Amino acid sequence: MRITVFGAAGNVGRRTVAEALSRGHDVTAVVRHRHARPVCPPPHADGSATPRTPSPSPP
Repeated sequence: MRITVFGAAGNVGRRTVAEALSRGHDVTAVVRHRHARPVCPPPHADGSATPRTPSPSPP
């Protein structure tokens, strides 16, 4: 199974990545900061679920 884990450098994300890899899944880890890496580093992508700049307020 192909799995993408968002927040892979956090406490739950690291455990999820490790467990999925141990079960033979194809894992992609998404981390917010480039320096944050999962313990068992699969291929990863740097990113965030929130915009870096505030969205304009509706009128």
